[in-house]
Amino acid sequence: MEIGEFAWANVFLDEAVEAATQHGYAALHTDALLTRLLVRHHVTDDLASWRSEVVREVNVVLPAAERENDHHLLAKAWRLLGFVHGSVCRWGDQVAAVERALEHARLSGDARLEARLSAAHTLGLCDGPTPVAEAIERCEEIAARGLADRQAEALVLCSLAYLRGMRGDFPEARELYARAGHLLRDLGGVVLAASTSLASARVELLAGDPARAERELARDYEALAAMGERYFLPLIAAHLAQAVQAQGRDGEALELAATAQELADEDDVESQALWRRVRGKALARAGRLDEAEELVRESLAALAPTDAPVMQADALVDLAEVLPAGARAEGQAALEEALDLYTRKGNTVSAARVRELLDRLVPETA
Repeated sequence: MEIGEFAWANVFLDEAVEAATQHGYAALHTDALLTRLLVRHHVTDDLASWRSEVVREVNVVLPAAERENDHHLLAKAWRLLGFVHGSVCRWGDQVAAVERALEHARLSGDARLEARLSAAHTLGLCDGPTPVAEAIERCEEIAARGLADRQAEALVLCSLAYLRGMRGDFPEARELYARAGHLLRDLGGVVLAASTSLASARVELLAGDPARAERELARDYEALAAMGERYFLPLIAAHLAQAVQAQGRDGEALELAATAQELADEDDVESQALWRRVRGKALARAGRLDEAEELVRESLAALAPTDAPVMQADALVDLAEVLPAGARAEGQAALEEALDLYTRKGNTVSAARVRELLDRLVPETA
């Protein structure tokens, strides 16, 4: 799974499930089932069905594992529920599930699983409503405790990089994501190594360097596409479209947005929202304002059930950009709502940019 050999991973896990069934090893059978679901999460083209299958299996596993005090299986089951919630950007639920998994991993004495769960915990702290200052403090506490897994250490560094980027600490953010990439490449975990651009690109877009973001994303896009990975790839394609568009290349951005649309599952909330925003802005610049507004509003609707404040705020800023001149008051309201979301999250870089946009509106609305 970690080197991108997903087909072989499934072959071996199918054999493990069959053998465990034949020999009556109930715990091993369940462990293999849960691990197989984890692998499929990287290659599924039907995220909704995958989530339903996870919930169904976990609802069977949890009562039995609780009766047996099988903390290892309990940790793995709650971990998968964390993936389910994170895949649709329900970060509060993701954090709660991962915290339950962490408790059981500690009780089972599985230091490696505990480390990887700690890394997953930081993802929810980044993208969810936890304020940046608190999220940085908690991530640094996790890193300071020492992790029994270098892959997990790298993922924590990626989370810290993005959090530092939101505060404008760009030299430190760059050092953090570079260290993470080196660690993952040294470990040979090519799948996760090819996903670090999700952190680095966000840092570089905040820093105003979309060309650097594009280079990072293009490298990872090619690597993941070559191995047939489907979980990270749609989002990386959507971010690549965003980075290209930020450099004024709307034609290329539209092509990449179409690729992201084709790759993304219907329930892949972040990818679905992002490709719509990219396409909407390109259409607005081409004078097709009604279509542009409809797409950005669809993006906002997709994000409405989530608790991802930065994603929601980003979409509100784009809405203000594509609205026609006669809707200035609505655009101002969208920017004010975005500013509130950025401020509460502690994303000072994006908040400062929105204040500049609002300041430009003041003379024209006075």
